[in-house]
Amino acid sequence: MTRSETSFVHAGDLIIVKGRISGPAQSIDGRFVLDTGAAMTTMTHEFVEALGYSPRDGIRRTVVRTAIGSEEG
Repeated sequence: MTRSETSFVHAGDLIIVKGRISGPAQSIDGRFVLDTGAAMTTMTHEFVEALGYSPRDGIRRTVVRTAIGSEEG
């Protein structure tokens, strides 16, 4: 197992980290919110499509419910 560490920024109650997400079309560098209690990672469909994925790559549609609302995907 590889271990690394990185600095992060507090933005109010959020932890912001720099990261890279890779897909079939491209890799995207960005700033991302780190949710230490999350069971899943949520991305917008625009972001996922920019990485090179389409709805055909999904397993099934689902709804993620959080304290601030629901997101279908």
